[in-house]
Amino acid sequence: MEIQSRFWQMPNAIVCVFVALGAAATAAALPRVPRAALPAFALVAITLQAGLNYQAMDESRNRWVGTYGRAILEAAPNRALILSRGDVATNSIRYLRYGEHVRPDEDVIDQESLSLPWGPPRYARLLPNVRFPAAVYHPTQPGAFSIKQFIDAKMKLPPEKRPE
Repeated sequence: MEIQSRFWQMPNAIVCVFVALGAAATAAALPRVPRAALPAFALVAITLQAGLNYQAMDESRNRWVGTYGRAILEAAPNRALILSRGDVATNSIRYLRYGEHVRPDEDVIDQESLSLPWGPPRYARLLPNVRFPAAVYHPTQPGAFSIKQFIDAKMKLPPEKRPE
């Protein structure tokens, strides 16, 4: 969901503008074609593209992201708190953990989102046993916390609440 909210809106808006321009240009170039036939023409063009390119673009048997996420989860000790970085690592772990219930004892925090103002408060709600020493993560920014401070704060928790 986070990837979709960050990356899909602007490209789709740009594509929609070009589709509208293309439809207008096609309608202008074919003045004798009834307007009702243009949606059918567009549907045929889309179907043709999908049919011609499906086999080359089919990734339904590609399992490398799942294999990568499983390797990370299996290498971690019980009750681990995994600090990841980037969409592939973070989201492969999250999918396996929440979607397929692989290693539900482990938690994952994306280090990059800790530097955003909404990151630590969100993780504090989701992971109540994790403490954040300041509002955001940034190793050189005054008032922010470093990874060392984060680990030190985690070590101050009672052992039963401490993620490994």
